[in-house]
Formats: sequence, structure tokens, C-alpha cells
Amino acid sequence: MTTFRRFIQAIRDYYRTGKTGDIAFLKTALLGRGASRSVKHKLQALGDYAPEIDLAQLRHMPAGTLGYAYAQHMERAGIQPLRISPDLQAAAQRSPFGRRYTATHDILHVLLGFDTSYAGEMGIYAFTVAQGFSRYLTLSV
Repeated sequence: MTTFRRFIQAIRDYYRTGKTGDIAFLKTALLGRGASRSVKHKLQALGDYAPEIDLAQLRHMPAGTLGYAYAQHMERAGIQPLRISPDLQAAAQRSPFGRRYTATHDILHVLLGFDTSYAGEMGIYAFTVAQGFSRYLTLSV
């Protein structure tokens, strides 16, 4: 179980180094605790699958592919894929929703056409809430 202290550390890491993966995971893991049974069941089928995202490799994909568009989006926005620190990996395995959402959040920007502005982030959030993934996400609105 992650602690309040670890969440504060993630916030500090964000302001000191720009590292966003831990805070994104911790926030999403908390909101994902109310994930629906069907979502939990589907995520269980993925097991521990959590590949590293290599933007350099994706940059060489053919134009028109999701990988290429994702790499272009990340480059334009000046951001790196969200990564969860080693000390949170055990927590990530216990929170498949938090782990998966952290890994796929920026892909949603590409698929939905939202930029990384505050309004764009709210668009991603609204889409996620509308999917009915989690009662806590819906309540947080």
C-alpha cells in the first residue's frame, strides 16, 4: 500500500525534476480503486504486461501508424512516457487500473485529438469518466 508520504514525495519529484509517472499512477490508483468488475476482469487478462515505451523506435514507424503519431505527439508536447518508479512497481501490480491508465494516458491524447493543455487534459478525463471504468472517477467529477 502506498502512503501519503510517498504521494507527497511524488509531488516533490514532479516540481523538482518534472517526473510525472509516479504522481499520475498514485492519483489514478486511488481513483481506480472503485474500478468496475468487468474492467478488473479484463485487466487481469493482461497480467504483468507493461512494456517500456521506446519513442526513438516508434519515431521510425510508418507515417499513419499509431506508434508514429504517438511519438510525434510526445515530441511536439516535449514530454516523455509516464514511468512508474521501481519502489512503486509492487503497488502497480496490485492496481492494474492505475498501472494501465498511467501507461496509456498519452495515447488517448492521440486517439481523441486532445492536446496537453488544461482543457485537453479535461477532455481526456471526461472521456475516461464516461467509459464507466470506475465509480471513484465518476464521483470525483
